[in-house]
Amino acid sequence: MRPRFLVIPGLAAALVAVVALLIRNQPPTPPASRVTAPAVVSGHATIPISNYDFTPKALTVNVGTRVTWTNHDATAHTATADQGGFDTGTIQPNASRTIDFTRPGTYTYHCAFHAFMTATITVKR
Repeated sequence: MRPRFLVIPGLAAALVAVVALLIRNQPPTPPASRVTAPAVVSGHATIPISNYDFTPKALTVNVGTRVTWTNHDATAHTATADQGGFDTGTIQPNASRTIDFTRPGTYTYHCAFHAFMTATITVKR
């Protein structure tokens, strides 16, 4: 049987080695000058709903853009604006709903059935 005073330092050293390996294998963070703002979409944009998530989490569109949500999950979802600016109603599995954005503003929204599902659409002139 090993004495405890030898096992604990050995485990601590292994943990430090694993953490160092994980940190070293992280992709580099781009310099601030290379980080770009999301593109502004005109005409038509799509937001897939998959794995209980809206993708992208933030979308910027021009006034007049149509946005379509397509539900790829096995359960129903909605895209419902937090402040009442729009509501797709229930989107059944494998179905889509489209909203025309005619007013500028920032619209945060969620799924009425799954409040943890959130995202934002910014509408520009």
